[in-house]
Order: sequence, then C-alpha cells, then structure tokens
Amino acid sequence: MIDGHEMNEADGLFRNVRDPLARKSILVDFNPVKHSKLGELAANFDIVLGRTVEELEDGTLKGGIGKPVFKSSGRRPG
Repeated sequence: MIDGHEMNEADGLFRNVRDPLARKSILVDFNPVKHSKLGELAANFDIVLGRTVEELEDGTLKGGIGKPVFKSSGRRPG
C-alpha cells in the first residue's frame, strides 16, 4: 500500500487491519524511478512475519499475531 494514498481507505485489506502498528507495516513510500521517462514508481517492502509478544504478570502473552493459546509455563493445551 502506498503511504498516504487517498485510496487506502477503500482497500479491503487496509480497512481490515485496525492495529496502528500492523497498518504501518503494510504502508511504504513509493518514489519516482530515477531517469524514468514513463513516470514509474518504486518501493521497498519489508516482509513482517510477526511481532515479539509481551509476557504479562499472569503468564499470558500479549501482542504478536493471533490470540494466546497457552501460558508461558510451557504447558500447551490438549
């Protein structure tokens, strides 16, 4: 997605990303290609696979991608 583009709010993917940090991760600046005669633009995208979670006092995890499924004691459900 082009950072600051007027059509971002009309994009279904962009609208469904509500977390400000997650939104920022999908926005990039597009810049003119040097010496382009057609007005081409270029951008670099960093691929974000996840975010580091925060361990809360009760042992649950906050942040990252998805909902916590186990406490940090290492015991997984099921």
